[in-house]
Amino acid sequence: MTKEGVCTENSAFYHFYVLDLLRDILNLFKSYDIEYSQDWDSMIAKMKAFGDQLLKPNNTMPTIGDTYHSIYPVNLFQKYNDSTYLFNSSLGKKGTKPIYVDKVYKNSGYAFFKEKLTQIDSSNYSNRTYLSFINTNLSKVHKHNDFLSLTFSSNNEDLIIDAGHISYEKNKLTNYIRSTFAHSGITINNRNFNFKEISLDQITISDHEIKDDYSFVQGSFEVNEMTSLLRSILFFGVNTVLIYDKLITREKVESFSQIFNLGNNFDKLEQVSDNEVLLYFKKNNLKITQINHSKQLKYELFKRDYKKGNLEGIRANGYGKVLDGSLLKFNNDVEKNQLINELSYITLLSVQNSRFIEAEINIKNNLNEIIVTERGNIIKKLKK
Repeated sequence: MTKEGVCTENSAFYHFYVLDLLRDILNLFKSYDIEYSQDWDSMIAKMKAFGDQLLKPNNTMPTIGDTYHSIYPVNLFQKYNDSTYLFNSSLGKKGTKPIYVDKVYKNSGYAFFKEKLTQIDSSNYSNRTYLSFINTNLSKVHKHNDFLSLTFSSNNEDLIIDAGHISYEKNKLTNYIRSTFAHSGITINNRNFNFKEISLDQITISDHEIKDDYSFVQGSFEVNEMTSLLRSILFFGVNTVLIYDKLITREKVESFSQIFNLGNNFDKLEQVSDNEVLLYFKKNNLKITQINHSKQLKYELFKRDYKKGNLEGIRANGYGKVLDGSLLKFNNDVEKNQLINELSYITLLSVQNSRFIEAEINIKNNLNEIIVTERGNIIKKLKK
């Protein structure tokens, strides 16, 4: 357990599993009047608070690490008989509204951002926009190759996902589900990273900031002594997310790729301009704008049929169960023999549905910084 109350087993499911074990042990001590450290009470409170933060607005778990996909909500109020969580467990109908919505666990490697409660009423509580970010390697237990990976949902629909958990069998399918390509992060030269070879010192959340207008997190991954990956995320609280991905390397580069595994309701993709694609889902459209790739936008869309042996885009649906899915990969290819030290993506995600209009966010891509403005006012500068 970290000092922030986060289970080190790299999984949403196992966080609650370990929390329940600790509570059982503590209740056993109390039943037999055995003295115990008061730090246990504080740690259990922190663990419950982290569990509340990681749950999606509909109270289901994001498929982080070895977490099975489930449509069933977790009711923390009933589970722990704790009125602190009545508001979220009742979908905003009862209890006291929490003070903080967004949270970054810097030392543990997690961030959870949710649409502000002031912008939605209780009838649409579960439809709030949600983003999770993970960049950690606290242990090798239940770990996936999900460095710098995010999940994203809105209107009670998953848009960008991690593939989830399928089994502990040592086979091709399990290996893929745990791979870099089954998560929504970035990679160099189509490399599948091996978390068993990555130390905690190579992974960090290097910066974060929670403001009224936005929430910000930045993570870095030192792949080796020659290569580093950096991901910065600006979440604007409603329907817009800015992602700045950067590669710094002295290696020979053939490609630098962004990977987005798409939710199960994805239908089709349409390229609407030189640097924009529009993804159609059942309840939302998701526009992806590659701001610094105005010409020759390169991407691949994989829509796979597992029965035909194709794995790209599949996701787990419980123990040993597979759902066909879709994977969108943007490729920043490098010409042969061209020496490159830095490559980047400046990516804007915009959700479109009946609740949202186009956000008034503008991005200015300068030589040394990215300037983000809203309605003409500068709200954030990102150093390149």
